[in-house]
Amino acid sequence: MLFLKAVIMMYHVYKILVEGENYTLGNVIMFFFRKNYSIVYSNYEVLHPMREVLILSITLKKGVKIKKVLKKSLKIIKMFLKMIIKIIVEGDK
Repeated sequence: MLFLKAVIMMYHVYKILVEGENYTLGNVIMFFFRKNYSIVYSNYEVLHPMREVLILSITLKKGVKIKKVLKKSLKIIKMFLKMIIKIIVEGDK
């Protein structure tokens, strides 16, 4: 089960806890976060290889809302994954 919890660490700096995920999702999210010009810094860590707990660290430009950035990024990731699935399914025909 996927669980998200956003915690404001400092002004413009956020830590997001994602339970039920690991390096795979972390790498995908980082790829798209690094393409977003509203994000100054982004990184992730997995607390322990045996636990599926991912921590995303994000620093935003001044005046940018975290909810807007996450919504836009997740929408793009969703479109990307749908495109990958389509390619795989059509390749099997």
